[in-house]
Amino acid sequence: MSVSLKEAVATFSDKFGFLLGSGVPLVPALETILAETHEIRLEEAIRRVLACIAEGTRFCEALAEFPDVFSPSYLSMVQAGESQGTLDAMMGKIARGVREGLIPIGGPVAPPSDPTGAETQAAIDRLLETAVTRGASDLHLVPVPAGLTAACRIEGKLVDLETFPVAMREPITARVKFLAHLDLAEKWLTQDGRMLLTIAGRKIDARVNCLPVALGEKLTIMLLSQEPFQVDLDRIFADPDERRAFLDLLSVPAGLVVIAGPNGSGKTTTAYAALKVLRERGMAVTAIESTIGMIVEGVAQTPVRPHLGMSYSQLLNAAERTDPDALYVGDIPDAEVMGKLLKSALKGRLVIVHLHATSVADVIRRLLALEAPPHLLASALSGVMVQRLVRKVCPACARDAKVKKADLQALGWSSGQIKAREGEGCDQCNRSGYRGRIALYEIFSAGKAFKDALAQADAAAVGGLVRDTLTRPLPQAGADRVADGTTTLAEVRRALRDYEEA
Repeated sequence: MSVSLKEAVATFSDKFGFLLGSGVPLVPALETILAETHEIRLEEAIRRVLACIAEGTRFCEALAEFPDVFSPSYLSMVQAGESQGTLDAMMGKIARGVREGLIPIGGPVAPPSDPTGAETQAAIDRLLETAVTRGASDLHLVPVPAGLTAACRIEGKLVDLETFPVAMREPITARVKFLAHLDLAEKWLTQDGRMLLTIAGRKIDARVNCLPVALGEKLTIMLLSQEPFQVDLDRIFADPDERRAFLDLLSVPAGLVVIAGPNGSGKTTTAYAALKVLRERGMAVTAIESTIGMIVEGVAQTPVRPHLGMSYSQLLNAAERTDPDALYVGDIPDAEVMGKLLKSALKGRLVIVHLHATSVADVIRRLLALEAPPHLLASALSGVMVQRLVRKVCPACARDAKVKKADLQALGWSSGQIKAREGEGCDQCNRSGYRGRIALYEIFSAGKAFKDALAQADAAAVGGLVRDTLTRPLPQAGADRVADGTTTLAEVRRALRDYEEA
């Protein structure tokens, strides 16, 4: 190992920690150091680390691509600093450790070898293929006293796949960590990685999270398709009136449109379909998201990366300078971001946001809790759509079901013929009686009377106007889907257990 490289790595660590501690974002700090670096191996490593970061790779993961410069000990401390949010202070400790010989720098290393055998590899391949072919959104590997349980989430429900003996717990965990380029030796800190896979002819971006738990490490694998997003609003909205009402919200030249619902209610899918419509209309669209689920062609999608100086607030400032016609923001984390979104909507842009809320009334209350001034919110808000996902009766094993008319009327159903159905359970639906999901929606368009009441902070008037203006409340939408045999009363009650009327 050359002494010059050792000193160069120590100096790099020292300067990098100082710049981060002084408030310089990660990328500009690396660019500053690159301009001053004269050690050839380190210079090339920093240059390529910057390229990896630009593609969305975390700093520690980017450094790990250069084991000839950064040793496992070095990387472990960097990862600890990133996880704890103390990277600036950690880099100073690393610099001292390198100079004192306590932390070695990198050197020639043999390519990493797979730590597991053929049986373990076959088990992981089998689990991933099963999860993908069943349409699962994620795969969970959880250590239990008996060994390791594998389950996948299908249509919002966790379905058990296999239980492996204790002897296979560590090998399976090591196999997944190896494929996701995680540190196999690290068992006490959380880690995040990714695997790019081709399963059943589909390209899958698998995001892996490793969480230390009581009996080992829990692995969560999110299965995201790399194929361009293809879902249209025609497939999302079964009711043409609701589809027209939502398209009307997207037709306003400027304003705030909120898509709300709990986790797993399909908000992202609806939002992506809306962005697809806007792009097809010839609008310039920028999307700011915590995680990019799928690629929407023609839309500028950027992930939030606070460790790189790219928070929601900072990305909104940058997006404004690109002059988009429409903005999509996947979350409203604080009052600062709320204020910027209102300003953007009032300046003439269509702003679409996500919000975790249970009803239109809950949306208004949460926006106000984010310190949105009532008079500005009244001017900016164009409309709200709240949604839920309910499972559909499996067509392969469906049979007639008895439903009391009074139960449907309690949900708001008025009249018509009841053709209720339920599934007996078959191989095609994994004995659940349900296969596929459909969304329930309630759509609210903010009219002048509502805006006046909101500006005056008249809560009673606001609630009454919301009730009067909804296209169809969620309970009524659910009752209609029960009456026509699409889903069951039990499923609608499950999905709406937290619903709150205006």
